[in-house]
Amino acid sequence: MSAFKRRFRLEDQLAFYLSYHRNTTNRNIHLLCIWPILITAQVILASVSPKWLQPSMVRSDSFQFQQCFYFNYATLVAAIYIPWYILLDPFAGSLGAMLVLASTVFANHVSLLSPIYLGLDAWKVALPLHLLGWIAQFIGHAIYEKRKPALVDSLDQALITAPMFVLLEILFHAGYKPDLYDRVLRRASKNTHQQTANECARRETGARDDACSSWLQAVADE
Repeated sequence: MSAFKRRFRLEDQLAFYLSYHRNTTNRNIHLLCIWPILITAQVILASVSPKWLQPSMVRSDSFQFQQCFYFNYATLVAAIYIPWYILLDPFAGSLGAMLVLASTVFANHVSLLSPIYLGLDAWKVALPLHLLGWIAQFIGHAIYEKRKPALVDSLDQALITAPMFVLLEILFHAGYKPDLYDRVLRRASKNTHQQTANECARRETGARDDACSSWLQAVADE
């Protein structure tokens, strides 16, 4: 199967992403931060979008829907995420698509109201929150996971899969598709084992860290 087709296979995407998120604390950090990162990114994109991106019909003063949803950079991102999620999984993907749509509507509304009520462009409010979310995730990987983030190896997969991963983590624990969850866990464990083995093989003996030492000990005990 081609790499492009695998991007639309739910099991492949989840196994890839979970391979980089084996630590419970790191996964909880992502659970708290992923959707706020997406929402604040949407606010930033809506805030910096040029006004000419809005269709003239929507700019009409008599068409109040412009305050909730109109064409801009945030909408373009939603147009990528929404069909992608539905193709990954009709049920969970539809839930994810609705959340993305809601975040886009929220972002567009905030981008219009923030200058009026706060006297600031919305991106100036959203950017610090967005950066805090990223910092928390990098801390989770550096301190708890002790492995590089998924985006280092596949930026598009990490950015698009992450919100669905969080949503499905919740659904899996509620009993959604237990067989799929078991397969994903097994594949992720195998992937992590292989990635650690490859990394250890590239390192000199003196440069091996605790993860390498633990893996080498596990192999010796088998």
